[in-house]
Amino acid sequence: MRRDRALAGVNIIVQVIHIGWDKSARGGEAAERRNRVPLALELSDTLAPQPGKHLLVHRTDWGQTNDFTSPHQTEVSVLDTTDGFRFDCVTVRPIEEGAELAWTWKGSGKPPRHSYTDNERSHRSIARENQWVRVRWNARHSCMDTGQWWYNQITVNVGVCPTVEIPPDFFTGSQPVDDHEEMERLF
Repeated sequence: MRRDRALAGVNIIVQVIHIGWDKSARGGEAAERRNRVPLALELSDTLAPQPGKHLLVHRTDWGQTNDFTSPHQTEVSVLDTTDGFRFDCVTVRPIEEGAELAWTWKGSGKPPRHSYTDNERSHRSIARENQWVRVRWNARHSCMDTGQWWYNQITVNVGVCPTVEIPPDFFTGSQPVDDHEEMERLF
């Protein structure tokens, strides 16, 4: 396959930073602590490529249970590039030029997001060798049974590293070539 030849020896790195909170952490000091969660993190030492596997995922979950001081969960996985990667509104797939990040608002949460041309907001970015891109969005959700609200902010960084050894500062040592935000005012 042409796509496999283009990716030989190349790692696609996906970093997901998920922050969740409820009404009690919406404002004040809790919001200040929440806003200190970085948009990019050093990569985990356990993030190592394996033969035939090229899509590396580093996910961290942050929350108010520990005052947003560190991730309460970290997950590292290695996926086959043919499967691509999906998380919430994001799809990452290998392309000949490197990696494509596609963000499409699926109507999960509030407030709604509409473009002027249709009812669906979307954005696409391409990361080439030694480059990375970012998309960030937020939403408010509610439980139909209890009426409880919760909020989340999700940052997804996607990069292409042409070497087997991935520098830990791949995302923190440089700026993204595309930084797309869909941040809405949450009430």
